Amino acid sequence: MKNTVIETLLEQDDFMQGRDWNKRHYPAGSVIFKMGDESNNVYLILSGEVQATGRAQTSDGKELKPSFKTFDEGELFGEMVLFDRLPRSAMVSVIRDAEVAEINGQALLDYMDKHPEQGYLILSHIVTSLVSRLRETNEKLFSVYSWGLKAHGIDKHL
Repeated sequence: MKNTVIETLLEQDDFMQGRDWNKRHYPAGSVIFKMGDESNNVYLILSGEVQATGRAQTSDGKELKPSFKTFDEGELFGEMVLFDRLPRSAMVSVIRDAEVAEINGQALLDYMDKHPEQGYLILSHIVTSLVSRLRETNEKLFSVYSWGLKAHGIDKHL
């Protein structure tokens, strides 16, 4: 989802590069953050591609690292921290060399408070993006649930 609202924010005179946000370059294969990391930064992809990966364990103890979302140019990630301030719930690694805007989450919240009209647009865009991801996650979850029922022969009894 293209994020022109955040891209516009980065051009504002009172949301300064070097104070409120920084440009970072990450080569392919590098990790932007790991699951469990504590940070209040939010990221906008200026170029490149990154992937969010979770962690799961099978009943026999084998650890899996399923990829669940790929982010492209113009997409925002890491924004859940704005709402819950909890450690990262996934690892984000770089698939294709990436340049990102690393945005200080508190600076973003402060800006939104000082500029409520633009803040509303930013918040609306973030919520729309999160809702879209939740719908995608629901579809994947229902698909896996259905597969599990079928794989164990339970679907015949429903």
